[in-house]
Amino acid sequence: MCFSASASFTASAFLVPTGIYCVREALNGDSLSSDWRKHEYLALACLPLFFGIQQGFEGILWLGLDAPNSIEITVSALGFLFFSHFFWLTWIPFSAFALEHHPQKKNALLGLTAIGALYGVFLYLPLLFNPDWLNVSITHGSIDYQVRLIFENFLRGQQVVWIYVFFILCPLFLSSIREINVLGSLIAISAFLSSWFFSHAFISVWCFFAALISAYVFYVLQKHNESISDEWMV
Repeated sequence: MCFSASASFTASAFLVPTGIYCVREALNGDSLSSDWRKHEYLALACLPLFFGIQQGFEGILWLGLDAPNSIEITVSALGFLFFSHFFWLTWIPFSAFALEHHPQKKNALLGLTAIGALYGVFLYLPLLFNPDWLNVSITHGSIDYQVRLIFENFLRGQQVVWIYVFFILCPLFLSSIREINVLGSLIAISAFLSSWFFSHAFISVWCFFAALISAYVFYVLQKHNESISDEWMV
């Protein structure tokens, strides 16, 4: 398998500077925009940066599993799961919300952001306060996160996953911006492939693929800034 500490650290080393560049491009574009459009691309621009940080946590986790080092495993696993189980459920809907200009869709995206954040709280906080609810192992060359959920008595594991996928993908497809719809399509394809080929380590593999896909934000920002520059030249 190609997934390893080196793969995670390489992805992190690529995505963190890419994310920093994207943030700078978003701010540069904001400086040319009218007041009501300022900072709308900033949340989206942060995606590669945050994905890079998440991959850095998983790289450290690989080292902890190889050692093994129980403290390193727990801290790095909780760092990775902070993003996968809470942060993305909030930040991705919020990124789409920040970009949306259609009033009804903007309200719907705000609702998805709030509900996604609440769902993330129920997924992640119990793990933070009960580290023994988390078990991490290497299965077929990938990291397998086995977690206990507070609502597992009335929701099956697969149902939890599909609710999660809904809150990630729905905002991207609901957006009025074509480039965000394309981003949603790419992430949806990566979710399908991860589920089909790597069901034993879906969380880890999907986050890895989604992290690489987040580099697409670079293209979105380039296109946005070019359109802003053209407006100012007219």
